[in-house]
Amino acid sequence: MSRRFGFAVLMATLLAVTRLWAGEPAPAKLYAVIFGVVVDENGQLVSLRVDKVIDPRSGSTNAVEIVVPKEYVAAARGVVLAKKYQPQPKDGQPVEFYTWFYFDPAQPSRADLDVEKKP
Repeated sequence: MSRRFGFAVLMATLLAVTRLWAGEPAPAKLYAVIFGVVVDENGQLVSLRVDKVIDPRSGSTNAVEIVVPKEYVAAARGVVLAKKYQPQPKDGQPVEFYTWFYFDPAQPSRADLDVEKKP
């Protein structure tokens, strides 16, 4: 497991646990979708793929069997493009890295959920 992937999973888990301890209402079910991303030397998105889905509340990085809708992947693509990730070349070739976004099955077209924002 890469360091970035492990860090992303750890942060998602810690955020979920912190919210539960704080007594804040949590969505009925919120998942983290881990994506493999490749950006070329020009900063253009080469590929975006769903690596796995986890349940941050479980405290585990084990994949859960959740179907990720195409509309969610399209929304995630939009978020990735907006973030303008920098290339991560190795030996002159683009290298896959990992990022994640929350997934609420009740809002399948949103990959921009920020559960840390306060009203």
